[in-house]
Amino acid sequence: MSAASGVLVRPFGDRHVIDSPFTYDLILPSTGHAPPAIRGFIDWLLGEAARFRDGGIG
Repeated sequence: MSAASGVLVRPFGDRHVIDSPFTYDLILPSTGHAPPAIRGFIDWLLGEAARFRDGGIG
């Protein structure tokens, strides 16, 4: 599906999938490029998710 269809898609494909009973989605502008401040938040969020997945949190 394309972004123009209005259907939510995984912006990173299968590259950043975390097994979880919960689902979280990052919504980006239609260009697919996040502004620098948002890019920093996404990087932080992915880092925290990786720490959680690897047992570093909790």
